Amino acid sequence: MKKYFHLFSLFIFASPFLLGFQQHNQSLGYTHPAIVVSGGVSYISLQTVPAGTAITSTNYWTPLLNTAPTVDPGDPVTTEPGTSDSDLGNLTPPEDNNESNEDTSSGSFIHNQNQSYSHPKILVSNGVSYISLQDVPAGVAITNTVYWTPLLTTAPTEDPGDPPTTEPDSSDANLSELPLPDDSNDSDNDGIPNSKEIEIGSDPNVSDAAVFNYAMGLGIETGKNLILNDPASYSLVTMEDFNATLAAAEASSAIAVANARQSGVEEGKNLVTNSPATYGLVSEADKTNAVSQATTNGIQSVLSNPSAFNLFTQTDFEDELQTIQSSADANMTPYTYGWFYTPERGWLWTTNSVFPWIYDANTTDWLYFKNGSELPRFYEYYSKKWLNWEEFAPVKRTAVLFSNSGKTVVEKVGSTYHYLDLEGVSSWSVFKVGETWQINTDYHENGKAYSWEGALDEYSFDDFTLSSYEITEEGVYLLHSNNISTFYEIESVEGGIVTSNYGLTGQDPIAKSYFFTDQAKAIEFYQSKL
Repeated sequence: MKKYFHLFSLFIFASPFLLGFQQHNQSLGYTHPAIVVSGGVSYISLQTVPAGTAITSTNYWTPLLNTAPTVDPGDPVTTEPGTSDSDLGNLTPPEDNNESNEDTSSGSFIHNQNQSYSHPKILVSNGVSYISLQDVPAGVAITNTVYWTPLLTTAPTEDPGDPPTTEPDSSDANLSELPLPDDSNDSDNDGIPNSKEIEIGSDPNVSDAAVFNYAMGLGIETGKNLILNDPASYSLVTMEDFNATLAAAEASSAIAVANARQSGVEEGKNLVTNSPATYGLVSEADKTNAVSQATTNGIQSVLSNPSAFNLFTQTDFEDELQTIQSSADANMTPYTYGWFYTPERGWLWTTNSVFPWIYDANTTDWLYFKNGSELPRFYEYYSKKWLNWEEFAPVKRTAVLFSNSGKTVVEKVGSTYHYLDLEGVSSWSVFKVGETWQINTDYHENGKAYSWEGALDEYSFDDFTLSSYEITEEGVYLLHSNNISTFYEIESVEGGIVTSNYGLTGQDPIAKSYFFTDQAKAIEFYQSKL
């Protein structure tokens, strides 16, 4: 079965918070974009969904299949990659040092005309998704077609054919041995990577140690307030109560005033000494005990409910890290299974046992999808480069030279030229030996290269120079003779003339060689050099 959709959807949906589609719960709210399952059907949000919204509300939810393009991409290529021979375990992506640090703290996907946006950016307005065409300054309306276009207008318009019918053998790929690219930046040196702090809503530039210190101080103040607000529970009385009691005693008898005064002085001293907190005082011992008790209370209040202070216990923290690690391993579920077509790249292939590695039929090599980025990022093993979304363009292949039988022998891949298989191809080469120009006739068969001097119409297998040859994955022609290997790397192709730089393998080029599949052009070029 063919699967056909926009590539950008694939990698948004493959983000960590959407890898496992969750069952819809009407009592919960959802942040757009969100994908849920209800009644065996997958739904995608049209905007941020408040709690209590039914899955049948078309203002907030739509079946995921409704977002698929309506144009049939056709069939894919028929041969799937053989992952058993690709030795994916040795494909180690280098460290990615160029990931965007754009601030995403707002987390908003709803268009705000008063805000500027960096390209590429996807937003929602009135239930329609738009993608930017360039950097968007503040004040630009969503209807401005110079800056915004509906996302569906980027869908493909041509049928790419059917997908390959054979899936690559990934059983021996050993993808688990491929280390993930380094993502250990810790700007505030508090031991938590920036990506994790962003995920849990913390500022990666501010140390989280301050949260714990704040909690301790809050506990001390809480302990003091508990005593001052209810001193009777701690066998204490306020100064106001003391004065009221003293006044009542003095009023009972004028005769006892003098004695009571002296007694009261002494009693007052004792009361203050024995209960200084009642008078806004505290003994050194009580002070020490109160601070210790308040500290204990503060620590206990934090430890008993760390989540109230935006903290994790060590066990919860380790479990969370394990969950994150597990989701980054082979247990992740890719958005699609098997072959799928994208207008940006062509036919791609992956499974849940291979993802986040994706096979690219266009380059016959692998891609690595990096999780946790605001925008999709890929490591392209073919070019050995990290690519941002805007760089993730198809590698265009164009046939530029053919044999007399119509077989493609040279193609342009992106901006470079590649030799292809020369099996059964007759060709002519012109080169300079010392100060003398020479033309040879060549024929390739079963990995052997036969060569005769001169531009021959016919040739005999009785008198020739025999070498072996091979074409590398990079399209470089290698000629092996007498334990010496010479490389021919194409510089340009123009008017049927293939200009190659050649030299000994492992060294710099020493001269140029000219390759032809048309005898007449080869002779004309050779005579122009005489």
